Amino acid sequence: MINYLMLLGLLTTGAHYERQFIGYNIKRGRDNSIYRKLYPLEIPIHVPSINTIARRWFKIVEPDEFYFGASTSEHQSSKKCTPALCSWSRYAQEHNFTQPTESRYKMDWWNYGENYVDDAKEAIPGFNALRFSIEMALLTPSGPDSWDQSVADHYTQRFLYVLKKGIAPVVCFHHYTDPNWFLDAGGFENYGLIDQFVNPCIKLYEQIMKAVSDDEQAMKELKKMAPRTPLWVTFNGPESFALRSYFAKAGPPNKKGFSLVANVLKNELEAHVRIYYRMKELYKTLQVEGMLKEGIPEPQIGLIKNIHQYDPATFTNNQRRLKPLNNFVFGFADQIHHHALYNFFINGVLWVQIPLGVVSKVMRLVEKAGKMMKRNISIADKVAEIAVDLRYVNKKAIGALDFIGLSYYSNRYQFFSKTVPITDERLRTDGDTYYHYPNGMYRAIVEIYERFIKPFERAAGKKLPLLVAENGIATKDDAKRKRFYHEYLYAMMRATQDGYPVYGYLPWTLMDNYEWPGLDSTDRRYGIFAVTDDGKHLNLKPGSQPLRQFGSALKKRGG
Repeated sequence: MINYLMLLGLLTTGAHYERQFIGYNIKRGRDNSIYRKLYPLEIPIHVPSINTIARRWFKIVEPDEFYFGASTSEHQSSKKCTPALCSWSRYAQEHNFTQPTESRYKMDWWNYGENYVDDAKEAIPGFNALRFSIEMALLTPSGPDSWDQSVADHYTQRFLYVLKKGIAPVVCFHHYTDPNWFLDAGGFENYGLIDQFVNPCIKLYEQIMKAVSDDEQAMKELKKMAPRTPLWVTFNGPESFALRSYFAKAGPPNKKGFSLVANVLKNELEAHVRIYYRMKELYKTLQVEGMLKEGIPEPQIGLIKNIHQYDPATFTNNQRRLKPLNNFVFGFADQIHHHALYNFFINGVLWVQIPLGVVSKVMRLVEKAGKMMKRNISIADKVAEIAVDLRYVNKKAIGALDFIGLSYYSNRYQFFSKTVPITDERLRTDGDTYYHYPNGMYRAIVEIYERFIKPFERAAGKKLPLLVAENGIATKDDAKRKRFYHEYLYAMMRATQDGYPVYGYLPWTLMDNYEWPGLDSTDRRYGIFAVTDDGKHLNLKPGSQPLRQFGSALKKRGG
């Protein structure tokens, strides 16, 4: 009963949804599989060798422009976060989930990160980029005016060490975690707190770049790696963070409502814009004041966009019959997960609208009047959870990106609110919501180019390079891991050949780490490397050999 009433409400507002974006030259196709139909990809039975994939790729993308390495996050790779400081650690404690500090997790990026960098560089030729995150709970542990200088110095030295190894640092300011004090004050629900996140980002950038300017070896390596430069990522999946924490109830603060999701996304994107312009202005000021040596490049600032395709399940006659309706319903989720962000950077307008507020109020009045059967779950409450009407304008957002990172793992088959699992063991991974689907990587690249990068470049008048900044497989089966990397590399190469160039690949993750609890088991091994029992070093997994081969091919070509 609940699902059908919700669907009725969605259907009654569909026409309005289609109209609202016409003035901004963006219109969602009703069938989300449109790009798969227009740009099909079949993985051949005999996939070309890694050397052949690299040769074809680097005919189009210059090797010295290509970022190749791995990704990490501080919370998931270190043992520094505690429930007293960090929102995720506190959330895990409250729900009796595991913590990264437990002995089952061997990684220790905080203390042995330099060893890990050395091991990765030695094992994978061409390893020239590394994404790592800043843990704000450590940097600003007790409030907006707090600042742990020892933590700032640690991040500065880590940046310098990576740089002096010939590896481009890719620094991420937000990777799903917040300080407790920030979340308790409202976090990204509170527009008034935005600068309390922005300010330490700017302060840390200034300290790091002054340190680079004062370090002769760092300056030498920085000039050698050109045209690659350090990259600055404001948010890792801002829409995913908002949806996970404020709708799926799979992270702090454990709330639910599309209106909350839209508001949090708005404030995250506003924070990005402020960081973008303040960092650029600071760079110019430091240059004028003679605080930066010649050769320090202008900061390149972007964010990472997650794409997780929701495809209508068509495995049964009933699913096939209801596919158009299923597809239409998930078009509304497309607003908040993709469309809103795209439109913000293309037109300076964030607009998310599923106008069911009136429907919810009517249902609530009916329920109060006692004219419906008593039930444990209020239909009005359920409708209210998906009602949202938010429009936010900031024209400074137009063009406020220097690159875009793509996070992609696989798609998901849905029959309305139910996920239809993949049962083919050859395709399954240790993550409940991901499976082996390299075709989807191709689809995601084409989609983000057609729906975002191309209109962005027209609006902003500048190029927007695409990096695959997160992608990987959770498995203990090295045969599956090897097949995964081989076929996903092939999919990225094919997209590049077909006119959608990919300028980097930073798979998740450098080493086996702590994975987010709640939706899946935390025992998910994404690591390119295994961690030694003493936690001090990394060993390349046999299944990661395609990455080693690709790195060798990149290095031979001067990357």
